[in-house]
Amino acid sequence: MSFVEQDDVFAAVQPVVQGIFEEFAPGKKVYSDWTKIAYRDSLKWYGSDKPDLRNPIRMQDVSEHFAGSGFAIFAKLLEQDGNEIRAIPAPTGGSRKFCDRMNAFAQKEGLPGMGYIFWRERAQEMFWEGNPFFVAVGLEFIGSWNSLSDDKKEKELPLIAKHIGASVDDARAVLETIITSIGDGDHERANTLVRAYFCGLEAAGPL
Repeated sequence: MSFVEQDDVFAAVQPVVQGIFEEFAPGKKVYSDWTKIAYRDSLKWYGSDKPDLRNPIRMQDVSEHFAGSGFAIFAKLLEQDGNEIRAIPAPTGGSRKFCDRMNAFAQKEGLPGMGYIFWRERAQEMFWEGNPFFVAVGLEFIGSWNSLSDDKKEKELPLIAKHIGASVDDARAVLETIITSIGDGDHERANTLVRAYFCGLEAAGPL
């Protein structure tokens, strides 16, 4: 072929590759509609020119939310031309333990670190013994928690762990830390933890 363009190459190669899979992978679904992604978009969305499209998550440019903001680490980066702040959305997923592990991985690869934000609905409802209890009630939550028997606490811990995106052991540790802080008179720390875990937007993680 002379004077071929990219689409001509695709049109010649696709039937061959597709035919190989149809012949040697009987019973497996072979798609004839091949997704075409520009190189620049592939790097921007997936960080790779060979993305696994079974994973539907795309990175998003969130620079506009941090430019000129009070979040100095990101704002300062954006003062330099060519820099961007990208976020990886993970709806209904993630935990502090997972994010800390990813942060350690990023640092091992030579990056300064990764930030993370958990976005949770306020006044998310939980049910104990069929009675509605709203977690977004500040320190009253701890008072209600202390009134439960040990058996009830163990029963409710998985619900709390699910709500804050943590393991049962981590949820227990969070509650114990809050209660200890109250006992020590450190109400500022207790309030901060209650707000972070049970009342909406959580602060960014380590960078």
